[in-house]
Amino acid sequence: MSSPLPRSPAVPPSLSGLTRASALAVVFAGLAGGVAVALGAWASHGAAEPAKGWLATAAQYQLAHALAMLAAVALRERLAGLARHLAGAALAAFAAGTVLFSGALVALALGHSWGMAAPTGGILLMAGWLALAGAGLRAALARR
Repeated sequence: MSSPLPRSPAVPPSLSGLTRASALAVVFAGLAGGVAVALGAWASHGAAEPAKGWLATAAQYQLAHALAMLAAVALRERLAGLARHLAGAALAAFAAGTVLFSGALVALALGHSWGMAAPTGGILLMAGWLALAGAGLRAALARR
């Protein structure tokens, strides 16, 4: 009598190492990247000045930070302790900053103002980069 086939895992092995938060961050980054491409197309093919410039800037920053979110997820999954928390903080800052910064520019292109959303989003994006640098520094110091 042969042994039964092993049951397949509920989660594919390639994704089993991601935490739920990291997996959701990958979803957010993928959606942000896709929307960034659409914004870029709108800026190139359908928008007039000054909306064209605002949309192009929104697309550029959003696409760059979608990639940064993926990098932060990858780092967060490999780090521990304070370095892991800093990478998670970078991820959160990138996500919130992208929504506020790019969202405010899209709102301007549509004739609306989000007040201080763009500068607040920009500050969050910068804070995310500093948190990511802090994660790297903490990890480097832990290796001594």
